[in-house]
Order: sequence, then C-alpha cells, then structure tokens
Amino acid sequence: DLWAVGDGGVRVHWDGTAWTESRRDADWLLDVHGTAPDDVWAVDIDYGLHHWDGAAWTWFDPGQWSLAAVWASSRTEAWAVGHNGIVRWDGSTWTPAALGERPHPLQDIGGTAPDDVWTVGEAGQILHWDGADWRPVVSGTDRGLLAVCALAPTDAWAAGVDGAVLRWDGSAWRPVPSGTRTPVRALACPATDDVWAAGTEGMLLHWDGAGWTRLPTGTWSGLGNLIAFRSDDVWAAAYDG
Repeated sequence: DLWAVGDGGVRVHWDGTAWTESRRDADWLLDVHGTAPDDVWAVDIDYGLHHWDGAAWTWFDPGQWSLAAVWASSRTEAWAVGHNGIVRWDGSTWTPAALGERPHPLQDIGGTAPDDVWTVGEAGQILHWDGADWRPVVSGTDRGLLAVCALAPTDAWAAGVDGAVLRWDGSAWRPVPSGTRTPVRALACPATDDVWAAGTEGMLLHWDGAGWTRLPTGTWSGLGNLIAFRSDDVWAAAYDG
C-alpha cells in the first residue's frame, strides 16, 4: 500500500504487485503522506489538498496556496506547509496555524508524535511543534533546507542546498558532513544507523551510524522523495517517473 504523486495531478498506487494510476484532477502534487489505507493526504502546489478515503479523492481548500509538504499523525491531526506558512487539520477543517512572525517559505515537514513535529525551509529555518506552539530553533546554517525526518524527540535530521546535512540530538542541531555539494531533496530515517538521503542527478546516500556512503541508483534523474520501512525496503521517486 504505497502512493506516489507528481506533475499533472498524477497519483499512482502500489498494491504489492503493480502500480495503478489514479485520476488526475489537480495541478502539481508535491508530497503525499497518510496514516492508514483510507487516510492519505496529497498537497497541490496551487490548489490545496486532496484526501483519499479508501474509495475516492476529495479536495480541500485551506485558504493557503503554494503548499509543498504534508505530514499526518492521525485522522484528526495533520499539518501542511508551504510558501505562506503552516495549516493544520483537526479532523474536519484546515486552518492556518498561529506563528506570530511569518516564516520563510517552508519546504518539508515530519515528526514522531502529535507533540513532536519539525518543519524546515529557506535560509536555514527550522521550526518545532511541541503540542502547544511552533517555535523557531537555531539551525546554525543559512542554507536552504529542503527535507526533514525524525526518529525520536532526541534524534532528527534535516538537509538541503549544497549537500548540507544537520542532526538534532535533543539539545541542538549540528552539522554532519555529507561528502557532497549536491542538493539533498529527500530524507528517510527508519533507524539511528539507517538514514537515507536523495537528491539531483540520481544521488542516493546511506548513513550507517558512522558515515555516509553513496549508492548507485541506475538513473541520472533527480530523486524528489523517499520512504524507508527498513534497511531492505526503501523506495525513491524520480522526476522522470
């Protein structure tokens, strides 16, 4: 049960044997995330969000355009981020999150629990949700951050432009040399010694707990998204399909 989304509103579903294409009624879907086979969200760069209930897709307009990423912790708790800030799903409605000062454009979001959510964006910006408020956290970089993933409240990863990779240890974000200047556009972290990073020109890096190793992918197409269930079950989506 796996979904991939892309240009022209395309949605394809993997049932364990084959990919099946779903209907196209959107502009450009940039990200997809869900909590169950009948609870899946996809973000549309210009037209809000689309929800899969196990039988059909339904469109929702949160009143915020240019969304880039979505992450859900339950059927009644989901977040989407983009150029205009953050919106929250409460089980019935998407509403803008109270942020105080408007952030830089945000690129990705991920977390471990309803009270442990991270979002990253341009100019090295990182925000954290603790269950009550979104608060800025010092990243130590001014590079644009494009991806984030989290394992635990004391272990999270962020990455982006110029191969920048950062790791959260529960008290601070610290740089982790990646050995590349290629932009990292996606992260997946199923375990502390099993972290994946993907980017342009088919780049795929693996963290084994001590360092990064580049792995061959057989493609020069940019890799825009990742999901990893365990060390021997990892998927990457490329810009050429």
